[in-house]
Amino acid sequence: MPSPPTEQWRHQDYVFSAPSLAAGALLQAIPFQLDADYPFELHGIAARVPYNSTVGANFGTQAGLNLISMRWSGPTQNYRQDALVPLPLLLGPYFGQVGNPRPVYPAQRWPRSGVINLDLQNNGPNTITGLQIVFRGVKVGPMGSWNTYTYPAKVTRTLPFWYPSGAGPAIPTLTLGVTQNLTNVLFTPDNDSDFVLWFGQAGPDTGTYEVFFTMKDDGFKPYSNAPVHADILFGRSGFPAAFPVGASSYVAPVGPGASQPGLFVPEIYLPKNNRMFFDVQRSDAAYAGAGSVTYPLTLGGMKVFS
Repeated sequence: MPSPPTEQWRHQDYVFSAPSLAAGALLQAIPFQLDADYPFELHGIAARVPYNSTVGANFGTQAGLNLISMRWSGPTQNYRQDALVPLPLLLGPYFGQVGNPRPVYPAQRWPRSGVINLDLQNNGPNTITGLQIVFRGVKVGPMGSWNTYTYPAKVTRTLPFWYPSGAGPAIPTLTLGVTQNLTNVLFTPDNDSDFVLWFGQAGPDTGTYEVFFTMKDDGFKPYSNAPVHADILFGRSGFPAAFPVGASSYVAPVGPGASQPGLFVPEIYLPKNNRMFFDVQRSDAAYAGAGSVTYPLTLGGMKVFS
């Protein structure tokens, strides 16, 4: 008979906001301090910069992201790359976005209050501001560390299931002004079963830019140290944004996205009559043509009947 588990995992996103990088600038050994409550195990990395406001109201581009190089250190400040690596090579052509942070394998575990050191270089001709690196993984604690839930002893059947906002009582319609902060938006799955949250999709294909989410459990404890951009946390519901190739060319992503969303690890289990919350922040005042939108959010996973 297998031994019972001795540790518990809880989904965690750490958002690192980098200093401004002047053209050609190299910043070395920038320390990023992790929380003191539990060890952290890294499973994936993503990166982004704010969308360029000069492209018009329909599409945004993350100008200069492809011209940044990076390397990061392990739990004992042992770098995992011999030298700085361009982000398109280190994180792939989507930079870990569209809901699919670039996997880190084998996973790396930091102790409480661990530090990730980063080297960053801007190889482009313009200053880069607003660069964010997202480290996705799990907090690790002994069993009973959190009020996380799991499958009942007897499961009679399961059903793959999606909850779109505004289509029923589970998630309200999200109306976002050009500048908008929504706090503790309630997600309440149907009370006929438990629900296992595996992934999400959020946002229209065009017309929104800087939209961030903070996921929280039923005790309002966040799953991240800071708001996470929708393109990293979920991926767009429609056609994803264009990505830079070279200094001035852009291509549409092919691969991950609405049809192939990333998965939360571990999955988030919501028992019958349970709930979770979302904070939503939109800051699109700098973008020409931006206006109020009905912002789609869909949460997908599985119903569990017992």
